[in-house]
Amino acid sequence: MSQDFFSFSRRNTAMLPLAGYRFYGLMVDHAAHLASLQLDVMTACTAFTLDQFRSLQTLAGSSACQEYLKTRESSFDRLSQRLSGDADGMASLQRDLAAEWQKITRENVISFAEAAAVRDRFDAAD
Repeated sequence: MSQDFFSFSRRNTAMLPLAGYRFYGLMVDHAAHLASLQLDVMTACTAFTLDQFRSLQTLAGSSACQEYLKTRESSFDRLSQRLSGDADGMASLQRDLAAEWQKITRENVISFAEAAAVRDRFDAAD
């Protein structure tokens, strides 16, 4: 019985830092995805601003002003669709992070519960 306890204890001790590694990896992946989403938002905003400046350059009369307003409206539509997609991506990313976090935590709790059960059996055998 003591041999079982010690082999189980060594295995759990070896697995203990793995949870931290998995949490760290999860957070690094999450940060990379957030940075990517922020770059996408900045790219969309920059494209919107450039479209506005290009259409302002052609502003010379009333017909050009109407064309500018149409271009501005279409630019706003493209930007809002892009930002809406990015917001959906951000929400999905947060849900995935929470689910993975819960999975890792659940596995750790089960591992510690198994270790406690083996220790209790060892204590009962003495």
